[in-house]
Amino acid sequence: MKGFYRLLNHETTMMLRGAVIISAAVLVISLILIQSVTGSVHENTVHPRFEELYKQSGSTLVFILGLAATCAWFAKSFYESYWGSKNIYTMLTLPVRREAYYLGKLGAFLICLSLLFAAQMATIWLGYSLMDAKFAAHVDASYTMTNGLLLALVRSSFLRLFFPLHFGDWLLLGSLLISLASGLYYGLICERSKRFWGLIFIAAAMIIGIRAVNQKMADTFFFSSYTGLYIGSILLIALTAWFVWHSIRLVRRGFIA
Repeated sequence: MKGFYRLLNHETTMMLRGAVIISAAVLVISLILIQSVTGSVHENTVHPRFEELYKQSGSTLVFILGLAATCAWFAKSFYESYWGSKNIYTMLTLPVRREAYYLGKLGAFLICLSLLFAAQMATIWLGYSLMDAKFAAHVDASYTMTNGLLLALVRSSFLRLFFPLHFGDWLLLGSLLISLASGLYYGLICERSKRFWGLIFIAAAMIIGIRAVNQKMADTFFFSSYTGLYIGSILLIALTAWFVWHSIRLVRRGFIA
């Protein structure tokens, strides 16, 4: 266990700087975009709902680009072990179980993804605060919306991905997060070990994940049926178990060296 914590600390240190920069960029750029859209609203215009304003600002695209950048940063960190000094060979000869190396890097990637999601949550909360302050300056206090952010979360399926209000939302968020991290890592390991048939499972996870997200986006209200989302989430968790098990098996046998 001590070896795992040391490897986790090492991998997190190697990846954290880039992850912080990406997450900070997502936060700052999104707030600037929200502020620019909010700035066009005045006392003679209809005040839009926050979820509509958020969508118009383009902040959704900013988050998607940030997610892609975080995944690319992890891939760069993975392949750096094969460049230059090729420390992958040193890592695999350390006096610790080889699965500790795998779990340490996977844990570091999950920390980076969690940091990005935390930045997105801060973007939504601060963005609503900017909008609320702007609107409050134009209308009487008795006409201002109370619990506006909560109502936006109830109406918007996308915002509920980051502020789950139901067990089904939590399950979907968790399954998407761990399947993304383990699936990307598994794909890189399959490429290094020449086990390209493993990409079939990654394609299956992508199809299931996209279908689950599309179904979630199609739900208008948070009390819509979660049966399909439960099935999709369980399938993603099952595929995650395969990714982790087969990745550890390949790492143990040294196929990635």
